[in-house]
Amino acid sequence: MKENYNNFDPIEFIKIIENLYDVVEIWDDNYKLIYVNAAVYNSLGVRPKQLIGKTYQELQAEASYWTPSMLSYIYTNKKTVIQTQETILGVRYKSIGVPILNTMGKIKYIVITSRKNDADLLKSLDPVISKETHNAAVSDIKNDCNILYHSDVMERTIEIAKKIAQTDAPCLILGETGTGKNLLAKYIHQNSSRKDNVFLTINMASMNPNLIESELFGYDKGSFTGANKEGKPGLFKIANGGTLFLDEIGELPAPLQAKFLHVLQENEFTPIGGTTPIKTDIRIISTTNQDLESQIKEGTFRRDLFYRLNIFELTLPPLRERDEDINFLISYYLDVFNLKYKKGCNISQGALNSLCSYEWPGNIRELSNIIERSVVIAENDFIQERDLPEYLHTYEGSQLTRNILECGDFNKILEAYKAEVVQYYYSKAQSSRKLAKVLNISPSTAGRLIQKYIDS
Repeated sequence: MKENYNNFDPIEFIKIIENLYDVVEIWDDNYKLIYVNAAVYNSLGVRPKQLIGKTYQELQAEASYWTPSMLSYIYTNKKTVIQTQETILGVRYKSIGVPILNTMGKIKYIVITSRKNDADLLKSLDPVISKETHNAAVSDIKNDCNILYHSDVMERTIEIAKKIAQTDAPCLILGETGTGKNLLAKYIHQNSSRKDNVFLTINMASMNPNLIESELFGYDKGSFTGANKEGKPGLFKIANGGTLFLDEIGELPAPLQAKFLHVLQENEFTPIGGTTPIKTDIRIISTTNQDLESQIKEGTFRRDLFYRLNIFELTLPPLRERDEDINFLISYYLDVFNLKYKKGCNISQGALNSLCSYEWPGNIRELSNIIERSVVIAENDFIQERDLPEYLHTYEGSQLTRNILECGDFNKILEAYKAEVVQYYYSKAQSSRKLAKVLNISPSTAGRLIQKYIDS
């Protein structure tokens, strides 16, 4: 007997499912994902179209999107399963998988719904599957100091960092502001033999240059007017056995550089006002976003100190060179700030396009700030392009183009418009390779356009 659904429109039904907070997956009888709603973006950082039509095996070959898997158990046992799962972004979900059987009692579909923070509702049910070990296409996307990545360039960077962590030699981390140099320093410490000892940070740029010496070396009692009567231990002493992280090492005052070099070479230091050297066992990790080679040429940074700090050098790539990571980071921070502000925002395709085509001069820090701002000001559950800062809005043409349209000369209109498009997108891309990718043209064509409209 056919059920009466009061002429309920199936298209409207799909729209409802698309707007659910819960992730809804539908698998066919052969491990193929045939449907997943838009909420999957918040948990995996990928759009439905990147998943639908692929088998579970194909998806696992790309990345361990869900851990552990429920499918094999359901296909084999034809039973409803409740399971705590962790996604590739480190988000924990409670998932329920329900088998849909045909008239022969065989699996026709499997429907899985997943929701975050649902422990109270489901606390009476226990997982039936133990956590499996999976080989992921990405690694360390868990609690490794919030280092989130999916790109090959970051995977190589993390692999090198792991190797560096096994040594005690000084490491210099280079990179632009906002790329996460401090997180990488913590990652190296946490993967080293010193992980159970102290990790101390001093930011040279934020300190009064006159105080850096006393912070690093400490002082004996009565060393100078205004000093603590009992003296003060410096960071070289406090960090003994652990790691000392020197942020913005390029700001180290020139008079202190020779004294600092002595600590690195001899593993000892003398407090201000002291006469007896103190042995120390510390790992030095330093960072900078400055050009130390230029400072060396200018005479403001010692070459021998640079070489001593630079036994291992690690460069964090800017976000504009990590296109594959942008989606993951947007999704991660969307989840963070939805939780912080008790909202359930998703992001529209237009807003996502604007974010993905932006060059991110402020890197991950800027991305985090923009997502937080957008979550706060969004008027509904979808962040629209209007919710982004104005400089991120999609190009809509300028007064120049509108004026040239009135000239009535078709060739001039096309030429002016082409010049304006190239100039606009090159101002964001800053390279022929990026311009070619944004405009979907060949690199050689991009080079000719730059030569004609930018360099001429």
